[in-house]
Amino acid sequence: MPTPTATATIKRAPYPVEGAGSETFSNRNLIATVLMAPLALVLLVGLPLAWYPAVALLAALPTFAAYNYWYATVAPPVRPVKAGVLPGRPAAKHYLRFNDPALASAYADKKVPVETFFEAYFDQKIDLLDDGADLLELLEARYEWLSFTFTWNQAKFFLTQWIPELLWHSKKQDEDQVREHYDRGDDFYNWFLGPMMVYTSGIVTDPKRVETLEELQENKLRLVSDKIQLKPGDRHLDIGCGWGTLAIHSAKLGAKATGVTLSSNQAAWGRRKAGEAGVSIEVLRMDYRDIPAAKYDKITCLEMAEHVGVRKFQDFMLQVKDLLEDDGIFFLQIAGLRRAWQYEDLTWGLFMAKYVFPGADASTPLNWTIEQAERAGFEVLNIDTIGVHYSATIYRWYLNWLGNKDKVIEKYGVRWFRIWELFLAWSTIIARQGSATCYQLVLHKNLNGFDRTRFVGSKRLNADDGVSTDASDEAVSKVIMGGNSSADVQEPADGPLFSRLADELMLAVLARLAAASASNTVASSATAAAEEPHAAVAVAARVCRRWARLVRDNALWLDLCRLCQFPLRPPAPAVGIEASLAAVCTLCRGAGLPNSGGPVLVSSAAVAQRTRKRSATPSRAAASAASLPLLPPPMPP
Repeated sequence: MPTPTATATIKRAPYPVEGAGSETFSNRNLIATVLMAPLALVLLVGLPLAWYPAVALLAALPTFAAYNYWYATVAPPVRPVKAGVLPGRPAAKHYLRFNDPALASAYADKKVPVETFFEAYFDQKIDLLDDGADLLELLEARYEWLSFTFTWNQAKFFLTQWIPELLWHSKKQDEDQVREHYDRGDDFYNWFLGPMMVYTSGIVTDPKRVETLEELQENKLRLVSDKIQLKPGDRHLDIGCGWGTLAIHSAKLGAKATGVTLSSNQAAWGRRKAGEAGVSIEVLRMDYRDIPAAKYDKITCLEMAEHVGVRKFQDFMLQVKDLLEDDGIFFLQIAGLRRAWQYEDLTWGLFMAKYVFPGADASTPLNWTIEQAERAGFEVLNIDTIGVHYSATIYRWYLNWLGNKDKVIEKYGVRWFRIWELFLAWSTIIARQGSATCYQLVLHKNLNGFDRTRFVGSKRLNADDGVSTDASDEAVSKVIMGGNSSADVQEPADGPLFSRLADELMLAVLARLAAASASNTVASSATAAAEEPHAAVAVAARVCRRWARLVRDNALWLDLCRLCQFPLRPPAPAVGIEASLAAVCTLCRGAGLPNSGGPVLVSSAAVAQRTRKRSATPSRAAASAASLPLLPPPMPP
């Protein structure tokens, strides 16, 4: 049996078990049943054979549901469960306390159908056996006390609600569902999403330590920016922007960001947070189908496309293509079920459709999404599967939710607390084991004239790393590190590595600033002069991110941030680089720099004290910085 997940930052799987699923399911038998059952009904009732097509049409979905209901109860598991894998207490009474006598009589000594369990748990007819027990820990042993079979309530939901919502997806339906869900209350979401308010998967970059939820989300923001090659001045559209965190991050890097959401609460939150961050973004509160015709250099869509629906997905992809510049990049992050499904996957999907994301369809496998993208005229540059990253993210959401239990129950009641408790606990497992996963696709228009050489010479932007490393980065680091670019350097507080790093960073920045000073003497465009500081910041950010993988001493990084700030200090706010400087510090924190607070937390006295400790002789970079004049203001138009 494969080794269960075991890293510091990802919840371990103590009892990995394979259930029944597609490997033992026969589509041939299903089709035969759907075709033959109506024929048998026609013959038994004595109807003319001419009635068969009509009866078959009416009976198709009920027969499909009935067959799956029956087969789920008799299907063998994909892999036999070996002795000793599970705790050895195969009955619900060892895990649950039944408050309803009828439920106790029916299920105490055997397994409970999963839908029966969660409906009773929400209504407090069932409690966890021990007060204070952890639902996630109980679910780890779920194959001892839960059966992943269907109930007639699920069949009814599938036929009367899931199928119609999947096929219809009118603007009114989507708005009603989104606003009912996301306008419930910002406090509700803040209690598990945390201060960043990002409702999509984060990215793990260091599996050897427990990265915080905020670090995971900063890693993701940085990774998305890298994958779309975001640069100052880019027109960036984020479809399904949520509370606007990615759009704000984009604006900090100098892009002209526009977010789209149907939620009034999200739109208001995003605008407020952008103002607090000192950047400007546009938030459009509208259906994605109403996005005004315009052209964007970069388009992102993170886990919103599931709400489009399979019937309208191709139209959505064509719309995105129309909005994208011919040389633009489209980043699509989308959830889906695995093609080799198990019945647990399907029962989880029905639960999610009923209680968490009504109207969303996250059931499609990766090959379907690729087919839709290519049919629409996109070329797939690269794909990352980030399900295990999602598990790590949801686990942190779960811990946040438990930590705010009393607040949630006081305002929203026990039922809402338990619905989200099950959603987050079960989804931690589902994402970790691959039942449902999440894909990151980087796409561009499949045109003869598209410049594909822009990607040559760069390593693939891996989701498990989150750091863009190109050939020039490798060459520079090999020179500085004496040929060992992959060393995990533990730099002593007064060691020589900091001076090398400061030299590299400062010389790179000073070179860009010197170019800016020279160009300003003959500049005829205020825009070009104003954009140059952003370019210098981008250089600094790239160097910092590269070295963040090698240097782990916090105090050295605080010094470095101070050095980074010195030559970029603007003579007036009109230069407009404060937001970009803040973005560098955000990138530093996202790169895993321990406790980096950025230049605003470093005093000149502290830097001077550390500098005296290190050496009385200034580095080349410090000497150059001391003689460099402040960046001149931009030329008047």
